[in-house]
Amino acid sequence: MVTELMALSATKSTYAGLFLTALATLAYELVLTRIFSVTVWYHFASLAVSLAMFGMTTGALAIHIFAEKFPESQTKRQLSFYGTLLAISAPISYLCHGAMPVVLEKSFVLSAIGLFAIFFNCFVLSIPFVFSGICVCLCLTRFPNQVAKL
Repeated sequence: MVTELMALSATKSTYAGLFLTALATLAYELVLTRIFSVTVWYHFASLAVSLAMFGMTTGALAIHIFAEKFPESQTKRQLSFYGTLLAISAPISYLCHGAMPVVLEKSFVLSAIGLFAIFFNCFVLSIPFVFSGICVCLCLTRFPNQVAKL
């Protein structure tokens, strides 16, 4: 009973950090849909939603599978660290997408280089979502008494 009362509690900076993380994730997804509509066929813009779901789920699974790497005593430091990685990886992933050749012609897509380019783009563009998923999952699992407010 005493351990339940001594659980971590979210501070105002935790609320602000979660808000900014969610806002940055949504902004990244929206910009990604716009970039997809310009750089590849317009209907690929919905791929951004799939990348977001894949990346955020991967981040949450990482916390579940590698629980020993995410001790509760290090929660606030890890929130700061993965939030920073989100901020750094988003522009880098845009630059990588812009540097990769994406030609959606049948002969290119079916070639080894074309398949690599498509899968590499999807992998690189989902990395910021993984960091966002880690941040959101840490907030929701480490502050169980404040989940409704978070």
